[in-house]
Amino acid sequence: MLIYLMRHGIANPAEPGTSDSQRPLSEQGTLQTALVAKGLLQLGIRLDRIIASPLLRAQQTAEIVARILEIADPVLTDARLAPYGSFGTISQLIQEHRDAQRLMLVGHQPAIGEALSGLCGRGELVAEMGTATVAAVAADGFRPQVRGTLEWLIPARVLEQFA
Repeated sequence: MLIYLMRHGIANPAEPGTSDSQRPLSEQGTLQTALVAKGLLQLGIRLDRIIASPLLRAQQTAEIVARILEIADPVLTDARLAPYGSFGTISQLIQEHRDAQRLMLVGHQPAIGEALSGLCGRGELVAEMGTATVAAVAADGFRPQVRGTLEWLIPARVLEQFA
């Protein structure tokens, strides 16, 4: 199983009186995400399933990736990918979707970086992912938690060059 971890694209700043969960991608973030998705397509990345945080910016990021990579199934939503989710709950989420050979999770810092750290570094790896950065992890085992090997981590500015 290949697990792709992606942080959402650049979002608009928080507006007074607006919930953080409703912050959309900025115009720049929409373009950034589309270019990253096109870069993934050029690299031959294919996905079976995408699961995103319920926050608007992650949902928008996932929808753009799904459209460009022509994913037939709808994007799934799971609250365990919210900004302060834990590696344990994200590991559980991955285990629930083991039938997908190529699974993408779209979330936020710090949770997405902590998931990468837990998957590959047993919690000792510090992984801070910039907006629209994507990491690929090959799962090595599933019990008691998912563990894997980092195949690659590519920042948005590099993936954009492949678009």
